[in-house]
Amino acid sequence: VEFSEIESPLTPQTRNYFTERIQTSLRTHTMYANFDPACDTPVVAEAVQRCFNNTNADFVEQSKVVAQHLYDSQNATNSGGLVLVAQASVEKIPAVAILKLEEESAIQFRREMQEGKPTFTLNHLGDLTMTQNTKVFKAGLFVCEGATIADIEGHISDKQQSINDNSTGVADFFLRKFLGCRLREDPTAQTLRAVDATMQFLNSNA
Repeated sequence: VEFSEIESPLTPQTRNYFTERIQTSLRTHTMYANFDPACDTPVVAEAVQRCFNNTNADFVEQSKVVAQHLYDSQNATNSGGLVLVAQASVEKIPAVAILKLEEESAIQFRREMQEGKPTFTLNHLGDLTMTQNTKVFKAGLFVCEGATIADIEGHISDKQQSINDNSTGVADFFLRKFLGCRLREDPTAQTLRAVDATMQFLNSNA
C-alpha cells in the first residue's frame, strides 16, 4: 500500500468533483448504519472519531490507518483502487467521508514530494472527464451528531454489491470487517428504501 504523508491539495474543481461523486453515490443507494460496539475490529470507528477530534497531522495518520485496514480486510477477489479519506460537513455538521474509487484515467494522481514528504497530487482533467464514468466502488459518510462514537451516523453505499446478492446490498466484509458497522434497521426495509430511492432518482433524471 502506498500512502500520502500529507494532505493532498485540492483545487475548487477537484473538490466539486468529489462532492458530486459522494452525493450521487449516496443518493442512489444508501444504507444507514452505526458503529457496532460489539465489533472486534473497531479500527475505522476509532480513526473516524480521532479525525473529528484532532489536528490535520493526525487526520493524515488516521487516513493511513483506514487505508491499511481496508487492504487487510480484502482478499484477492476484491478490485484494487484509490482510497480517499476526506473531512467534510453536512449542513455545517462535521463529517468524514471514506471512498474506494476506481483508478480512472480522467482523475490523474501523481506521487511527488512536498515539504520533504511524499504525497499524491490529484488533478481533475476538466472537459476530458465524464464524471459518470468514474466508479465510486464503495462509500461511507459519517456524520458527527454528538460527542461519542454512538452519536456518529453512517451512510453506506456499495456499488459493487447487487441488491439481489444478499439482503443488504452491502458486502459483509465492507460493512462489518472493514467499517465495523451494523445496519440501523431491518436489512429488508433498508433494501426496499434503497430500491425506491434508486427508482425515484432514475425517474427524475430520465
